Amino acid sequence: VQISQNARNIIFSDGEKDPWRVGGVPENAQELSPDNSVIHILIEGAAHHQDLRSSDQRDSEALRKARRIELEHIKKWLGYH
Repeated sequence: VQISQNARNIIFSDGEKDPWRVGGVPENAQELSPDNSVIHILIEGAAHHQDLRSSDQRDSEALRKARRIELEHIKKWLGYH
């Protein structure tokens, strides 16, 4: 929780099948951050860091959607609306 309150421009993504996700930031991280720029994405059916791997035609729609959300936020932070 504390990192969500003191950080900016971070995306925390967790795969639903990721055993490490229980130690991550809360799902409401965006609400806790001072400027709503700390994002948490839970990717249905995904494994650990699956969104950071190369795209593949077999990727699920949930994984593709997470990547689109990540890209939208990064572009916003960099000033590419």
